[in-house]
Amino acid sequence: MAGAGQRFVDKGYTTPKPLIPIDRTPMVVRAAKSLPVADQWIFAVRSEHIRESQIDERLNALISPTTIVPVAELTEGQACTCLLAMEHIEDNDWLNIGACDNAMVWNQERFQTLVEDPEVDALIWTFRNNPAVLQVCMVGSIPTKTVLSNASQSRCQ
Repeated sequence: MAGAGQRFVDKGYTTPKPLIPIDRTPMVVRAAKSLPVADQWIFAVRSEHIRESQIDERLNALISPTTIVPVAELTEGQACTCLLAMEHIEDNDWLNIGACDNAMVWNQERFQTLVEDPEVDALIWTFRNNPAVLQVCMVGSIPTKTVLSNASQSRCQ
């Protein structure tokens, strides 16, 4: 959540993107609650959103336990932003990285099977038939700002 949310700003939104309400719930909260349950929630958030919109207080009130990592300036993208939280992550921790602007629909049984499979090194949250994620489990690239489908929900298969 360290991006500018420029597409929303350009459409006239004054609320920071992660806090835009979807059915009266901040977008980021809906997205986070659609993911598997976590022992610890780490949110990297723009420092200005803490200062101007109290995003840290809102997240702490709605999701627990929460660690907030302030981000002072724009990063190059989601992966770089995640690296800012490294001090809060142990070497053998299981990481679940998600975006603030989409929720996942997934099969819990299938997900658990994949998590426990020693042959699986990583699971990538994506959407059905994402051309960037090949069926042979080789990833070329994962665009995050390019519309690849009109699908409204992501799915873990």
